[in-house]
Amino acid sequence: MNRKSDEELLKEIQKHTLGMEDKFSFECKQCGDCCRKRSQPVLLTGYDVYNIAKNLNVGTAEVLMKYCNIIPGDTSGLPVVYLRERPDGSCSLLRKGLCTVQHNKPVVCRIFPIGRYYDGKEHRYFTQWQGSCVGTGQRELTLKEWLDAFRVQELDEASELWGKFIIAASLYGQKIKVKEKYAEYFRDVGMALYVWYDMQLSVEDNMKRNIKKIEDKYKGFKVQ
Repeated sequence: MNRKSDEELLKEIQKHTLGMEDKFSFECKQCGDCCRKRSQPVLLTGYDVYNIAKNLNVGTAEVLMKYCNIIPGDTSGLPVVYLRERPDGSCSLLRKGLCTVQHNKPVVCRIFPIGRYYDGKEHRYFTQWQGSCVGTGQRELTLKEWLDAFRVQELDEASELWGKFIIAASLYGQKIKVKEKYAEYFRDVGMALYVWYDMQLSVEDNMKRNIKKIEDKYKGFKVQ
């Protein structure tokens, strides 16, 4: 089967886009299927790592070492972090069929089975029309009710900061031609994105502080 083009995929997503008061039917069966043998790994942002660390009462470095895999992005070269799976395909944060960070789980997991994208102005949400859990389908609720249940919109500021940071970091990295300097830059940005978090500060304050560290060290680096 041919993969959909980006344009076709966008049209399909827009067709299934939900407004805040639009309703859909879903009831989680707590079967844990969405936590096992996923076709796509759960990608983590820095604020996801921070929230997991907060929930487990550990540092972000420990979360990365115990529960995550890290690879360089294909185009950006920046570190990409995703949840590690056990040999049986289950999420490393799953215990006896239940999520150990249920109330602070990654945003991808919080909104499931709803999908999300950022259109440059705001986040848009859509029902995933294929390859998703349908639950029991017995509970009707609005999109806002679903997002409020997992405090998704509380992370909007962090999400926007993250997106701007990633774009600025990728563009700046493309200008570095000396291998040794890029290695140092890659390390610093990776630490700023995922590691330099003080659990006594809010995630937004941490991200603003980390962005400033990179802006101060690397001339011309600027998050707009």
